Amino acid sequence: LAAGDRVEVRLEPEGLQRNDLDPDIAAALAANRAAGEFFEGLAQFYRTAYIRWITATKRNPDQRPIRLAEVVRLLEAGIKERPKST
Repeated sequence: LAAGDRVEVRLEPEGLQRNDLDPDIAAALAANRAAGEFFEGLAQFYRTAYIRWITATKRNPDQRPIRLAEVVRLLEAGIKERPKST
């Protein structure tokens, strides 16, 4: 490139977006506007942490809806990060 050359710049959102989420997670965020909007405003690090916590239930699938409801509650309350268990 030289000074004055034209370049094309393309910006894309970073990381997980709603259309990348599992259907149940996307539906829960769509059903709770405040939680969905807060999720969209979070840094990628926080989004990923919430999603990993929900999806880490493969061995105990009955925990998934419980965790999903907890995440929606936390997001609705404007909490960036899930409190760590003691």
